[in-house]
Amino acid sequence: MSFREEFGRGMQAYGEAHRVLVKHKLSKFLWLPGLVTVAFTLLYFAIAVHFANRIPGEAEGYPGWLSWMGGFTYWLMISLYWVAALFLFMWSLKYILQVLLAPILSNLSVAVEQKIWGREPDPITWGEFFQDMGRSLLLSIRNVVIEIFLCVLMGFVPGVGQIGGFVVSSYFSGFGYMDYVLERKRMTISDAVKFVRVHKGLAIGLGTVNNLCMLIPFFGWVITPTYATIAATMETLRILHPEDRERLDQFGNA
Repeated sequence: MSFREEFGRGMQAYGEAHRVLVKHKLSKFLWLPGLVTVAFTLLYFAIAVHFANRIPGEAEGYPGWLSWMGGFTYWLMISLYWVAALFLFMWSLKYILQVLLAPILSNLSVAVEQKIWGREPDPITWGEFFQDMGRSLLLSIRNVVIEIFLCVLMGFVPGVGQIGGFVVSSYFSGFGYMDYVLERKRMTISDAVKFVRVHKGLAIGLGTVNNLCMLIPFFGWVITPTYATIAATMETLRILHPEDRERLDQFGNA
């Protein structure tokens, strides 16, 4: 399958994910990630407000090269602070959620696969809980370092660099959700990297929709991880089990 075809399948997979979610009664995987997302969001902005309140409100609290602007200095600093805080929140949210939600989303991926084969999902153990979180943490650290490096390089190219940065971000977002299946198939992180590189069109397609949905305040943050996990699970299984494509198509179109 070509890059273009895989990219299109990755974007279209979210419609199939909605049908699977409704038909197979997986709605509990919406509110569980939702609670975690709400808790993280509230904690993040509580900390952000705490530090915002520590920004000096008087000109005397700033060095001389800033204090001459008087009261405008405070509004400039508070504006820059909140722009930076919101940027950091939006940029880090996808990685934070993939780590915090790893046990839940991994269990969702398992539930989808087992329903495809007509089996009931097995309960997740504490050992699997910490294993899933540990792998997601290692993968997120690897991906975030590479993403920052590539985005900084692209940042020197106006216009094209920003588009390239979005593509890179989408690739690693899709990678994270595909890895729930790859980890279960006992692929090492190195093997998973090779697999996703071959199917980078799918990863970018999945990640593009994920990143666009994450721009929707609150609602997008709550539901997107669940939809992305189902979409990535279905498409990754189609690649790994081409002999069962008809069964997967019937399951997704039910």
